[in-house]
Amino acid sequence: MNCFSLIVPYFNEGSNIIQTINEYGDKLKELDNKFEIIVVDDGSKLKANSFIHLANYEISLIIHKKNRGYGSAISTGIYNSKYENIIITDSDNTYPAESLNKMIEKYNQNNPCMVVASREGKGVKIPFQRRPAKYFLRKLASYLCNTDIRDLNSGLRIFKKDFYLENIKLMPKRFSMTSTITILAAMNDYEIFYIKTKYRKRKGNSSISPIKDSIRFFNLILKLVILSDGMRLFFPLSMLLILTSILLLILRLFGMPIGGATSVILFCSGLQTLSFGAICKCINYNNGRS
Repeated sequence: MNCFSLIVPYFNEGSNIIQTINEYGDKLKELDNKFEIIVVDDGSKLKANSFIHLANYEISLIIHKKNRGYGSAISTGIYNSKYENIIITDSDNTYPAESLNKMIEKYNQNNPCMVVASREGKGVKIPFQRRPAKYFLRKLASYLCNTDIRDLNSGLRIFKKDFYLENIKLMPKRFSMTSTITILAAMNDYEIFYIKTKYRKRKGNSSISPIKDSIRFFNLILKLVILSDGMRLFFPLSMLLILTSILLLILRLFGMPIGGATSVILFCSGLQTLSFGAICKCINYNNGRS
């Protein structure tokens, strides 16, 4: 029998936290697992302690006095957990606990590994406006990590506490913690298994901000490139620029009215781009990922 620490970050989700705790507690109990439940209130105005006393299970509540971000809440929960096996899920009750059956079975069969609830199929209620960015990031991450990533930032997953703590310096305090740990697992040849799950429609208002989310989107792309094999992106781009500069120079020699400065700028840009890839490679090599 494995022992699990269920970490639930909370930020103004209200009574949804009760449904989440009861649903996951019932499932873990049904599967005959020893477990603890840790809720981290990340500086909410709608306090978690106004609701969790109504849940059917004993809960360890940790409170951040101010909002420090999703990643910080997960880290706090993991630091205060008793067990080596970590389960994280969102407090808004969007991830059905029924996925735990197959997830825990797969986790127990493979050690060490990470098991991710992959939001796929007709039962997935991801807002339409979020899907293009999620699809692009997933495909980019799959290309950069040279592996098929079926769900880059799923909020329901199981992994080893030690793996998280070994990479704690690279974990963001706010945005993209789940994306980061997925990339790190892939780059460290850590086995990742994906279990299909439904995804319920989120209750309450969406927190999407076009400007902030656009900035976060490009920030995540940069992080993907740095954490993974940046050469897979920068090398072909640099070759394209250098070859284009050479082609323009040849055309100019044959009498085409093309400024010589254009070729020089493209060639230098190609070398600069190649150097960015080399820097990413050095960062990964320094962190033990060749």
